[in-house]
Amino acid sequence: NTGRVGSTLKGTPTYAKAFADAEIILSAGPYQSPKILMLSGIGDEDHLKSHGISTLFNLPGVGANLQDHIVGRMAFKFKPSTDLSKQNIPSIISETSFLTYSRPGLEGSASPDVQVFVGGFMFPDVSPEPGFTIVPANVQAQGVGSVKLRSSNPFDNPLVLHNYFKCDRDLETLVSAFKLAKDVVNTKAFDDLRGDELIPGPEGKTDKDLKEYLRNRCFTNWHPACSNKMGYDSMSVVDPRLKVHGLRGLRVADASIMPFIVNCNLHATCIMIGEKAADMILQDN
Repeated sequence: NTGRVGSTLKGTPTYAKAFADAEIILSAGPYQSPKILMLSGIGDEDHLKSHGISTLFNLPGVGANLQDHIVGRMAFKFKPSTDLSKQNIPSIISETSFLTYSRPGLEGSASPDVQVFVGGFMFPDVSPEPGFTIVPANVQAQGVGSVKLRSSNPFDNPLVLHNYFKCDRDLETLVSAFKLAKDVVNTKAFDDLRGDELIPGPEGKTDKDLKEYLRNRCFTNWHPACSNKMGYDSMSVVDPRLKVHGLRGLRVADASIMPFIVNCNLHATCIMIGEKAADMILQDN
């Protein structure tokens, strides 16, 4: 079990070897964990060869199957008559959310595919005026991306391709989520708060407008996962005990091991991956 530890001297990478006499646990996240595996010679043989890296073990699933949650933003000014002195305006990191379905008929056969975040703040890049934000998210997107090496230099960031909206259904789902969120904002509960709609505003009047708005303005919910998936098919990287296929003494324990992304924030799931990994490490050793 050896690994490279890199440093720089006048801009030139230099390396030393680090040795482990026990298991190595890789927990660098869905972008960096596959990068480290590939730099170590574990990954798709052709891709490694293209960067001059000798293949230790051919695992084509390393860096494949990348998934994420896609979101778009809606923002509204507070009504001019709103007495802000009576409003408990939270910080920008305070929010609440609910999970629901993008279309009828899914309730009995599937998990919710839409999450809607609601925050009593205005994003600074939208307006300096006070207001509130609605952020609909597609939490079961079908588009799958990849993480690949930019080069064999460990200090270079990986090449990340998410393929947002490669699947048409993903765009349709987010359009439905926006329309649902608009219905919520137009309920009586918001009558004392709801002012002008700033975004998408005129850009989101029709389904066609919304699709164009989302293609140009959607972004990540910072929930990447699944790039070293668990399983036994030809594209799996780790087994159910998180051990890298074909190798001894190496496990991966982070969001990259999910076969499919969970349809909610990843934080609690990542904590439980760590807890379960710790249990298995103790059991196996």
